[in-house]
Amino acid sequence: GQSILYVTGRAVFRLGQHGLTLIEVAPGVDIKADILPCMGFKPAISPELKEMNGKIFTDAGMDLKTVMREEQS
Repeated sequence: GQSILYVTGRAVFRLGQHGLTLIEVAPGVDIKADILPCMGFKPAISPELKEMNGKIFTDAGMDLKTVMREEQS
């Protein structure tokens, strides 16, 4: 009954009843060139696929309070 996420430097996957679903991709990452060839299988791709927050990949602070507030709205 737990929500399981696999977070990598390129993508975020959610584990569900039917396996992994790609739910987020890092900015500038091409799914077909940078993710799928590195996997031994093809995951499901969410119809609501989102780009990961680009602030994760910078040295600047993320202002996590604001990010969490925005995601809840």
